[in-house]
Amino acid sequence: MADYLKVVYDEGSHPYTDYPSKLCAYLFKTFNMRTGMKFLEAGCGRGEFLNNFKNLDLDVSGVDISSEAPGFQPEIPIKVCDIENERLPFPDETFDVIYSKSLIEHFYYPERYMREAYRILKPGGLFIVGFPDFLECAKRYVENRQGLREWWKQTIYGMQINDGQYHKAPIVTEDFIDTMRAIGLKTIEVTSEDYKDYNRQIKAIKTEPLNWF
Repeated sequence: MADYLKVVYDEGSHPYTDYPSKLCAYLFKTFNMRTGMKFLEAGCGRGEFLNNFKNLDLDVSGVDISSEAPGFQPEIPIKVCDIENERLPFPDETFDVIYSKSLIEHFYYPERYMREAYRILKPGGLFIVGFPDFLECAKRYVENRQGLREWWKQTIYGMQINDGQYHKAPIVTEDFIDTMRAIGLKTIEVTSEDYKDYNRQIKAIKTEPLNWF
């Protein structure tokens, strides 16, 4: 299978913009991050968000399934790992913050990743996850909001260029919060993204798991 960063996120079809810098500044302020925090982005791709968080003086690392990912940001430590199916390559209780955006909907079993995130978070650490809310996207699709039905279809199902781009888990915010809490990630704030309000961002803290699974 061709590397997804070459196929889906080549610079010709996905040019660099100021969107990552705006979102990172918003998240840093909204979720009360502090300079010097040890920060991991799971599914970091080209590293645009990582680079902007680095510019906000976080101690950043990344992990991605693509072997191409480390080459995009050579000054940032980025490890290659099949995040859904492999143990994350970090010791227990390493990070103050673990962040992902547009990642979990591509997994059949997002809870596998969340358990690993729980393991490598420090006690009281922040788990921040962004995703397109399935019901919000479906509503916009049915309404043909802004006459962009094909776009809303992609927000529901993914771009479908290769297997890695399908949305495999329909993430509904309220249900996802319950799953996180069972694992030990207690939600303390839910926001909608400023620029794409169908995207949800959840801030949770590491606490004791409920062991429902």
